[in-house]
Amino acid sequence: MANNGNKFVHLHVHSDNSLLDGFGTIDEYVNKASELGMPALALTDHHTMTGIYNFMNKCYKNNIKPICGIEFNIAPITNNTEDLKRRISYDETNRNYLINGTHTHLTVLAKNKEGLKNLFKLLEESFNVEDYFDVPRIRMEQLLKHKEGLIVLSGCPNSELNVRLRLKQTTFVKKYLSLMQKNFKDDFYIELMDWKNAFEYRPKILENIVSSFKIPGVITNDVHYLKSEDSLSQEKFMALKSGHKIDETPTTKGGMRPVLGGNQRYFKSFEEMNEIFPYEKYKDYYDNTIKIANKVEAIHLEYNSHLRPKIEIPSEYKSEIEYFDALIEEGFKNKRSHDTPEIQAISREKIKEEREVIYGNDFVSYFLVVRDYIKWTNDNGYPTGLGRGSAGGSEIGYLLDIHDTDPIRFGLLFERFLSDGRGAIYEIEYEDGTKEEVLVNRKFKVDGEYKYTWQLNIGEEVEKID
Repeated sequence: MANNGNKFVHLHVHSDNSLLDGFGTIDEYVNKASELGMPALALTDHHTMTGIYNFMNKCYKNNIKPICGIEFNIAPITNNTEDLKRRISYDETNRNYLINGTHTHLTVLAKNKEGLKNLFKLLEESFNVEDYFDVPRIRMEQLLKHKEGLIVLSGCPNSELNVRLRLKQTTFVKKYLSLMQKNFKDDFYIELMDWKNAFEYRPKILENIVSSFKIPGVITNDVHYLKSEDSLSQEKFMALKSGHKIDETPTTKGGMRPVLGGNQRYFKSFEEMNEIFPYEKYKDYYDNTIKIANKVEAIHLEYNSHLRPKIEIPSEYKSEIEYFDALIEEGFKNKRSHDTPEIQAISREKIKEEREVIYGNDFVSYFLVVRDYIKWTNDNGYPTGLGRGSAGGSEIGYLLDIHDTDPIRFGLLFERFLSDGRGAIYEIEYEDGTKEEVLVNRKFKVDGEYKYTWQLNIGEEVEKID
């Protein structure tokens, strides 16, 4: 049997990093692509890139070119800025809302390293207060500002283009297509899917756009799981995410429980795609998936364990260490000034010992960052709890308000958290053996410009070894 893997590349794929939406794993998809002989594979999770690093490494190990992408949430395209702060409809009769009245979808791929950086930048900007509404979103003007190195596919049935087509807003559709062609030129593609269960999805009109506007088309399958039999598990994910019970009536049957509908959103081979979109008729669409894969440059991300988030140091301090020491002294005055001389002496000794270990393991910035987001959380009225796992044994952690468990009163050991020569660690471990989930999304100024730093550790259960 001939290997047709080099005739088609999946460009729209959701892994389980699309939380409670995608069910298939990166390993499953890459292994299947390798089995089918596909030369490349895209990952386009819903408004996240948490799986990109593992995805790239897995692809390269299997001689597959990774294509990094995102399915972005796009804020409504409107001339009224107030519309960005409320739920709206593009239709006066409210017949066709956007997704929850707040956004549409758009598939965006990185063509090169500059494109990847722009994806990261857009993702960061989407969490700005002025853009976030139910979900992180980007505005069209942001996408156009950071368009270099990007390839755009027109999107799923919930995309701007398809929503406007359902509403028969021909004038807007023409302006939208002109805007995308002008900015992305031959890196803008019409995305064609098999969505029999989608509300008023019109693939024939999309085909007419391809021919009438001379915009290249591509075939995708909006993959959410590996095998067709995984569709029920994916449905359960969506029910859990939306707060519905699995026995409630789905939207495809007039109910309220969101579903993709059917069991066709799986990782199909070329032969299976050919049954829906015959190659003889859609050859250009298939060929364009290969052309996109060929125009995408091989991008590598090097892991650097020494990279850590940075915070803005007040101008009166020359270094992180100087600021760190000042915060310790401030904490000592606030928390130990009313203690007995004996307790104060013990505190001073613990501070001295902990300082040496923290300095030796290059952990000053780590303490400053954790203190910074804990302080922000408390200042903004969010509860954090009294302890921070084994970090509760740190006197300095106590003085910096990272935790509120007095290590002297309870006889807690700093060595359980960090000891001399132990080296850098990247998460705090709890007594039950689980690792803390830490999210830092910090914006700060450097040389007058806003910079961003992210850290995301997804917790996992580990076996405790005594």
